[in-house]
Amino acid sequence: MYWNRGLQGALFMIFAWLMAGLASRRWVPVPARAAATGLAALDAMFSLLTESRGSVFTLPLTAITFFAIIPGRLRSLAIVAIVGVTAIPVIPSVLHVYSSDDLQPALRHALNVTYVWAAVVTVLGAVYAVVDARVRLPERTVRVIGIVAVLAVAATLVGTLAVWRPWQRVAYAWRGFRRSGEPNGTASHLGGRGTNGYDFWRVGLIEFKRHPVAGIGTDNFLVPYLQLRRSSEVPAYPHSLGIRLLSQTGLIGTALFAAFIAATLAAVVRIPAGQNRELAGILVAGAGVWFWHGMVDWLWEMPVLGLLGMGLLGAACGLSLRRIAGPEPSRARRRAAYTLTGVGAAVAAVALALPWIADRQVREAAKVWPDDPAAAFSELSSAARLNPLSDQADVVAGVIASRLHRYPLMRERFGRAARRTPEDWYPNFELGIAASLTGHRQQAAAAFARANRLFPGDEIVQSTIRTFRAGRRIDSDAVDRAFANAD
Repeated sequence: MYWNRGLQGALFMIFAWLMAGLASRRWVPVPARAAATGLAALDAMFSLLTESRGSVFTLPLTAITFFAIIPGRLRSLAIVAIVGVTAIPVIPSVLHVYSSDDLQPALRHALNVTYVWAAVVTVLGAVYAVVDARVRLPERTVRVIGIVAVLAVAATLVGTLAVWRPWQRVAYAWRGFRRSGEPNGTASHLGGRGTNGYDFWRVGLIEFKRHPVAGIGTDNFLVPYLQLRRSSEVPAYPHSLGIRLLSQTGLIGTALFAAFIAATLAAVVRIPAGQNRELAGILVAGAGVWFWHGMVDWLWEMPVLGLLGMGLLGAACGLSLRRIAGPEPSRARRRAAYTLTGVGAAVAAVALALPWIADRQVREAAKVWPDDPAAAFSELSSAARLNPLSDQADVVAGVIASRLHRYPLMRERFGRAARRTPEDWYPNFELGIAASLTGHRQQAAAAFARANRLFPGDEIVQSTIRTFRAGRRIDSDAVDRAFANAD
């Protein structure tokens, strides 16, 4: 089963804020408000159980978004207080799970405590919903309560700052973030050493400095990272939405994305006061989890989170739509609009369908080549024609030719792939092997030099180059086994 702390933690946190928003709304029926309060508690604790550092560290920014975008802040504060204050005695049991020597009993105890606590919170949510539905406070009283609540929150923050001294923890966390490695496992995954995220961000910002206007293009992070890395990882993404936008789309793409977010928020805040306005704010708050957490993690690349985040923003914008009164467009204008829409849809369908068909052909070739190599190469040639912007078909064809020891064909296909993506070390490296095995030593030397420049320090690449320079024959099967063992 695929497991990712950031993915699971973000999913639970998104639904926790959505449920908290619904629980605080007067227009939601009392039973539903009670259930939403309990679900908010469950989702919040399940998110904490994943010990996703991104969910915890971005929690203040998400909370600010929640209170800033949703009207009726006192009602929102009441629900957050019910969940947050009552969670204090439950949190130690949840955090004890990963530091326990016996995981299963600790997990079972944490879940049992969480379920009982969520039931209690559901009852408290029902009581609050009943009182909120029946009691109408004067505006002046509401204002006084708001002032008292703000003062109480401020006093709590000051007390927390004095006791907890978060600046020391932030400094420690920053030093840990700059160091490579995984969490040390001595206490919990929320502490300990950082991963290599700092190194990913460093390389991303270097690429932004080199290509500030248009960036290096989407999904092109791996190639420069292999050249500039200070770790042994091979990440395909910079693990940050902000760094991804800057490095891969430059100032142009970043400005367009910022304009999209600004337009979405503007559409939401222009909705007249009422149920639609509050619901739109709740949806934006849920998307805020994806946005802020995505700034420190690679959530954009996870379809379930990317689609959910963008879908919540789209639904919020949909609540702002109003029919614009005006004269009916003429028949000619409607026909022109339908024609343009049809042409645009057809172009989009072709642009999406051809790469999809090519990918299916590549997958099919990878399955059938041991039994029918000719059919596999035919499929790959067709895939290369359908999607000439990708080198995938030629790379797979080169790999199959290598396994079949058809080195001239291997040289041809990896040569095409290297011309298509000259900054990718792998086709250049395999081209060097094929060229050396077919007697083209000058071409092999040039290809190996490019591969070494693009992927410096790799032991398999270095060992193969040493074999070539010593005049010995390269064993392509041994190189394949070395890569398989390295993975």
